[in-house]
Amino acid sequence: MKYNGLDVYDITLQENDIGIKATSLVTLPATESEFLYFNKDKPQFVFSNEEKQELVGAIMIPDKLIYRDIAGQKFYVNFTKEVIKDLTGKMIKSGTAGLFTIQHQHDVVGDGVEVLEVWIKESENDKSIDFGIEENIGTAFMKVKVNDQSIIKHIKESGLNGFSIELDASIVEKNELLFKKEEPKKEPKMSIKDVFSNSVEVNGVELLFNSDLGKGAYLVSEGEDGKPVPYTGEFNLKSVIYKVENGVVSDVEDVEVSTKDAIENLLAEFTAVKDSVEAIMTSKEAIEANEAELELLKTQFEADKLAFAELKAKGISKVEVNLSKAISESGGSDWMDKFK
Repeated sequence: MKYNGLDVYDITLQENDIGIKATSLVTLPATESEFLYFNKDKPQFVFSNEEKQELVGAIMIPDKLIYRDIAGQKFYVNFTKEVIKDLTGKMIKSGTAGLFTIQHQHDVVGDGVEVLEVWIKESENDKSIDFGIEENIGTAFMKVKVNDQSIIKHIKESGLNGFSIELDASIVEKNELLFKKEEPKKEPKMSIKDVFSNSVEVNGVELLFNSDLGKGAYLVSEGEDGKPVPYTGEFNLKSVIYKVENGVVSDVEDVEVSTKDAIENLLAEFTAVKDSVEAIMTSKEAIEANEAELELLKTQFEADKLAFAELKAKGISKVEVNLSKAISESGGSDWMDKFK
């Protein structure tokens, strides 16, 4: 059969085939031309127990077309559930399940990587789900323990994130359609949306992505030739501003949170200014009240001063008599209080 205009082959295990020769820890998506690999938008293995340095992940996935380009010959290969069982069984029986390489280039010596488990998913209750890995029934999984600290560092810092098998096997044309040509109109055409599962519309343009829409996500639009075009720009979606550079979300800002913080800061500043103004107004009112009282005292003083001058002009003895009389007539101490 064909897919996207290319032949599709099923992998088979013949009598003289070695099968799986080793398992390599690689960076996905891989670009090797001599080995089978799985191209995914997410890591293929995860730490099942980071403290114990244990990894778990898929090594073979059934009914998943894998694109190959070997010496210019382009085609797809596919693992059936049956051949996965055969390859897994032979790997365990021959002992190649314990052989590992790094990026298909460097052999892991000694017990640098130790295989703990190899199993095939037989139901939706498979333990792989507990590790957050969802693959088809029939998928072969491997769990390993990494004892070499340099490999652990390589995983965390250099992007090793998947298993890739080194395989010696045979292939047959899928469904026995060897070299059979199909009419172009019957050939399924691969769409960009077959690769990118999520989308969002921005300014009339549909942007496609796979992982959650957040910092580090990869956003593309569909070009005129159907190929992905990395998006660059800034857009607002549900009160969140996304800044994208060459397809990668570089910054995410929650507008609602930012606005709320700004309002709270302004409110705090307004309260401080309001308190300061009230304090100033209170001081001003007190000063005005004191000034009014001072003016009243000055007026009283000038009046008393004038009266005293008039009495003094009439003679000291007269003053004494007049003062006594004034005191008695005014009620005594109340009049004298004005001179205190």
